[in-house]
Amino acid sequence: MKKIFVIEGLPSSGKTTFMNNCRENVKDKFSYIDEIANELKQGETFPGNSTHSGKVKEINSWFIAKESERFQRASEYSISKLTLMDRAYFSHLPYSFAYSKMTGRNILDLTFAYYINAAKMGLIGIPMTILYFKIKPETSLNRTLRRKYPFSRARLPDFWLKKEFLSDVKMGYNLIFKDFKEICKVKIINSENAIPEVYKETIDFLDITKNNKNPYKDLNIQALAQKLLQIKKKLKLKLR
Repeated sequence: MKKIFVIEGLPSSGKTTFMNNCRENVKDKFSYIDEIANELKQGETFPGNSTHSGKVKEINSWFIAKESERFQRASEYSISKLTLMDRAYFSHLPYSFAYSKMTGRNILDLTFAYYINAAKMGLIGIPMTILYFKIKPETSLNRTLRRKYPFSRARLPDFWLKKEFLSDVKMGYNLIFKDFKEICKVKIINSENAIPEVYKETIDFLDITKNNKNPYKDLNIQALAQKLLQIKKKLKLKLR
């Protein structure tokens, strides 16, 4: 994978704010891939949430098609400059864990099966670095409740406003990124800090690492598929 940096974190952790600040202050330094919610065409909506296997398959297929196109675009952009992605498929994985815990219905197995297959087919890839904007569930909740969503932006379902659900998403993120450190760099950004501090810490890190060689560049798609399988097994243990 080329120089693609994926920014992940709970809702309202500052990912999009950081991207917007980059566009305002250092626009030409990076290429940008916005999160799916900000790329939806007029009249297009998310496929929803479900524990029914047929609907879960439909939801997974929808997200994988989106993420495959976004990764392809990021790969093309990153030929000439470092590319920042606001979320990637990593967001869907801890969601499937938290949603399974909340509903008591296991959608984790089916969701991971789709992403493992997508990895084997080369539809999704390994970024050079994951920037994990880490905040407390309480901070995510408070910031989201204060946020004024533009009418064009898809609103989050109500369960994203539950502390327990956010805590489970965070648990999923923590486990996933702990394991992903074996196949790509994971940089934790303390997004509890003020916006200027988060911006400076992240920009300084990008400036230091942008010309570094990728130590994981020789990993193939099988490495990603194998890692996803390992993570699924560990998350599944947490469902019991």
